[in-house]
Amino acid sequence: MTDPMIAARGILKLLSQTVDEEDLILAHESLDYGYPRTAVYCGVAAARQAEAPIAENIRQLIINEFVWPQDELSDVMDQLKHIPLKAA
Repeated sequence: MTDPMIAARGILKLLSQTVDEEDLILAHESLDYGYPRTAVYCGVAAARQAEAPIAENIRQLIINEFVWPQDELSDVMDQLKHIPLKAA
C-alpha cells in the first residue's frame, strides 16, 4: 500500500482530468492540512457535484489505497455509485 499522502495526491491528479481544479480546492486544502482520506472524499464529492465521470481503475484506487473506516467506506461507495463511469 502506498503512503496515504502520495496516494491522495495521485488520485486528486487523476480526478483533475475530469473535474475542474477550482472544484477540487477543498480537496487540495484537506490534503495540505494532512488529511488524505478527507481530501479524496472531497474530490469524489466534487466529481459527483460536477457530474464528472470517474474511470473504474480510479474507483478501485479510491477504495483500495486507504484503510477506510466502515462508515466512511459506505459514504464513499454511495458517492461513487452516483457518479458516471468514464469509458476506458
